Amino acid sequence: MKHTTESRSAAGVGDSDHGEPTEYQRTSDRARSLGYSITPTEIEGTPAFLVSRGCMSRMLPGLAEVDRFLIRAGACDGDKAGGNRDE
Repeated sequence: MKHTTESRSAAGVGDSDHGEPTEYQRTSDRARSLGYSITPTEIEGTPAFLVSRGCMSRMLPGLAEVDRFLIRAGACDGDKAGGNRDE
């Protein structure tokens, strides 16, 4: 398992100064492959992620929660690799 020093909240998204994909980029790519989009935002000063697909959306507090949501969504959509991630 590879540990990163990237922020796990919306406040630090995209702050990588090296060529490797950030945790946000990997999660965003996975979401896109399932038809979802992820938008980092804040609610009353607290970082959050808006996960959307079509006219439905869900607000989640961190990337770990987004990952768990995508695993469940992938399983519902028939994604056989729903639980596999590069870690």
